[in-house]
Amino acid sequence: MPKASVGGDEIYYEIYGEGEPVIFISGLGSDHTLWHWQVAEYSKEFQCIFFDNRGVGESTISPHYLNEDRLTMELLSEDVAGLMEQLEIEKAHIVGASMGGIIAQYFALAHPEKVITLSLHSTLAKSSPLVNMHFKTQIDLLQRLSMGELLISLAPVIWAEETLTSRLDLLKEFRSLKKDSVLPISKALYILQAHSCLYFDLLSQISKIDIPVLVTAGAEDILIHPRNSILIHHTITGSKYIEFEGCGHAALMEKHKEFNLRTMDFIRKRRKIK
Repeated sequence: MPKASVGGDEIYYEIYGEGEPVIFISGLGSDHTLWHWQVAEYSKEFQCIFFDNRGVGESTISPHYLNEDRLTMELLSEDVAGLMEQLEIEKAHIVGASMGGIIAQYFALAHPEKVITLSLHSTLAKSSPLVNMHFKTQIDLLQRLSMGELLISLAPVIWAEETLTSRLDLLKEFRSLKKDSVLPISKALYILQAHSCLYFDLLSQISKIDIPVLVTAGAEDILIHPRNSILIHHTITGSKYIEFEGCGHAALMEKHKEFNLRTMDFIRKRRKIK
């Protein structure tokens, strides 16, 4: 299993395909398999790097990071920089979903010279009372529930009604994928990740981003409402916005064929190497 030594820990990664590099950053509680529905299509045209955030899945985390003041979005964004250095990648297309989209914004602000394009899916640039409540509720529930029970309880805020009623094959595939794997994150680390998503504001900073940016959202996202993505779009001059109808927080799965087609088209048109 390939791992890169980054900041005293080992970051697990997988690489598929050839071409310009695309780095995928996963969200709260997720390992690299979040992007299961993107691997086949994206790797036809790009070198795709999927990895586990620090402490998740096969990636390690040193004990001194295990408190809410040390596990930060800045730290996780620097892990992306460290992984690129280890893999000798100078510039890449950066793709992040949910918490991964927050990490991607921190990365783009700290290392604009390393970013060809930035794709932000189902995410936000500024915490809100509603989003904070969602995260705090999850933290509170984990005082009573197991990690597996919490993930089951999140289904109503992850999936759109259309998915729960009409995309049963997708749900079956998703459950099969998860059934065959060990839970990628501990309860303690999930709580730390959730804490790191509270009370932040990047809006004034992302207005300075001067690279091609794609922003997407599921029209029925309850967890992170589309207005958060629209705010990012309005803040970053020249960004492109796509909203996926009939999708919740997981458009990259719920309408993965359309998602892949439209998001790859954005990156394809902005490749450095044609």
